[in-house]
Amino acid sequence: MKNGISIKFLRVWFSFVLISMLSLGTWVLLSGNLKAAVISIINEPWLVASFVDLFFCFMIFYIWVFYKESSWILRIFWFVFIVATGSIAISIYMLIKLHKMKGDEDIKDLIFGRN
Repeated sequence: MKNGISIKFLRVWFSFVLISMLSLGTWVLLSGNLKAAVISIINEPWLVASFVDLFFCFMIFYIWVFYKESSWILRIFWFVFIVATGSIAISIYMLIKLHKMKGDEDIKDLIFGRN
C-alpha cells in the first residue's frame, strides 16, 4: 500500500458494488413498473439533472477506459456496457484490471498503465 490505498481494498470495494448493484437491479426489475418509473423521472427536474450528472460521471470513467484500452473493439464494447449498466460495468472492468495485476504492481500501474 505505497499510495494510501491497497489493491485488496479495491477488490473488496468493487466486489461489494457489483453484488449490490446486481441485487438492487434484480429487485427493481422484479418489483417495479419500468414505464411508470421512466415517466415519473422525466416529470421530475431534479431526477433528470441527477441522471445527467450520473451519465457525465460514467463518461469521465469511460475516458479513462478509452485511454487504457488500445483495441477499438474493446473501447466500443466498454462504452456500450458502461452506458447500459453503469456501475455494474465499471465494477466488472475494475475487477478484471485488478485481477490481472502482478504482485509488484501498485495503484500507479493500475491508473497509468495501458493495455
